Amino acid sequence: MISGRLDWFASILLLLSFNPAVAQPIQGRSAKPLPFVSPIFADNMVLQRAKPDAIWGWSEPGDTVKVEIADKSVSAVAGPDRRWQVNIDPPPAGGPYTVKITGHQSVELKNVMVGDVWVCSGQSNMEFALRGAKNGSEEVKAANYPEIRFFTVGGGAAYHPTDTPVGSWRVVSPDTAASVSAVAYYFARKVQSEVRVPIGLIVDAVGGTPAESWTSTAALEKLKDFEVPLAEVRKQIAAGTPEYGNYVNHWYDDYDIGIKQGWASPELDTSSWKQVTLPGGFADLGVPNTPALAYFRREITLPDPLPAGMAMMYLGIIERMDTVYVNGTAVGGSAWV
Repeated sequence: MISGRLDWFASILLLLSFNPAVAQPIQGRSAKPLPFVSPIFADNMVLQRAKPDAIWGWSEPGDTVKVEIADKSVSAVAGPDRRWQVNIDPPPAGGPYTVKITGHQSVELKNVMVGDVWVCSGQSNMEFALRGAKNGSEEVKAANYPEIRFFTVGGGAAYHPTDTPVGSWRVVSPDTAASVSAVAYYFARKVQSEVRVPIGLIVDAVGGTPAESWTSTAALEKLKDFEVPLAEVRKQIAAGTPEYGNYVNHWYDDYDIGIKQGWASPELDTSSWKQVTLPGGFADLGVPNTPALAYFRREITLPDPLPAGMAMMYLGIIERMDTVYVNGTAVGGSAWV
């Protein structure tokens, strides 16, 4: 018995991958008003010992902002751009301390330590979480290091520098350690056992990124190798397009007539569409090796009654991207093989 109809639709794009050198690596761009204190300064943070620490945020222009920690105190005035910044000498290594910041607003940052702060940057090897390491579950259970704290910078594409990162400072414990970078954790544990001061880890790693993606636009311009991608990013910034972080989605927005005309709709008249065989449909459409976007559609029947629970659809190997719709609803997709 035929109890229903299920149309499936897959759009597959063969296109060269985006060169991430044109995007800035600073993460967590947000359209929210800039905060009184930058989120990098928060409860449980670690301040660098033995040197002045810069602390900043945003307030009303002309506002005098005072920062206090232990017996140290310093003030600054918010400029016309609303940004204020102080450089304050930290108290001796150790803690915990409380940092008081007052102006038109007041903030207290609690359980603050003073020690050594390390930036843990790189690719997937640095991003790799402790839970996945050898004997990771045992390590997480034993990870009770109240003087080691970490801030994992939230990821996101950005076409220009970002003022505020997304993330929070967390004390290493069995409740938090599963998500910390494994490399950073083992490094901090060893260093802390030797120097005997609190350790702060700022984990800012993105798998698969080349060095150029961590380089400023000004520095890339001097190399004369990135004129084309930089010009493309400037074009997207000027147009106010979404910050996808790749060329593909911008190409979709400009040229994918299937999206514009609703080709995923079950009611679409496909009587003029060409019949093809999969695998091999791209060759049947005349683009066997050319970067191209193709739409494939098929109608299938479902049993009555429908089996309970979730269903999986296996499409085999798709090079390089696909999106699948069922009765006009997007149900999944994949990218980069």
